[in-house]
Amino acid sequence: RGAAPRGATTNPMPSYTHASGSHPLRKWGGLSSADRRVAGGGAEQLGEFLFELAQLAPCRYVVNGLSIMEVTADMRAGRAEISTSATPNGRTVLAFASKDGKFQVKLDGDSVSKVVLEEPEQTGRAVVHVLDGNGRKHLSAAMLGDHGWAS
Repeated sequence: RGAAPRGATTNPMPSYTHASGSHPLRKWGGLSSADRRVAGGGAEQLGEFLFELAQLAPCRYVVNGLSIMEVTADMRAGRAEISTSATPNGRTVLAFASKDGKFQVKLDGDSVSKVVLEEPEQTGRAVVHVLDGNGRKHLSAAMLGDHGWAS
């Protein structure tokens, strides 16, 4: 391959096919090395996963608890921020926010035990659920637009 012609621009967003088994969520590491953030463990790894998910498509985020809150946010092109902090009793709080400040959710990073992908073939839309050790959903993220639909 030769160098790109002078003045040519490249698309910073990854492109994916949606053939069976090739949904963007199944392509962990589908982002380039420059776009990928280094994963740690626990709350940090969850934060990195949410950051990479936000890069793939706009999402509808559903926060579950005693009440439910839904919001749609487009945080592609690096418009998401991840941070962790500790509460006075030593619990880890993961903050996932848009850089413009219009969206922020805080999760108890110590209570989250797994992330589950709801099969796109079942719903037609890729949905990720963040669960605690008892299987309760704390956060769900449904991918929207062309990248959110199964073929």
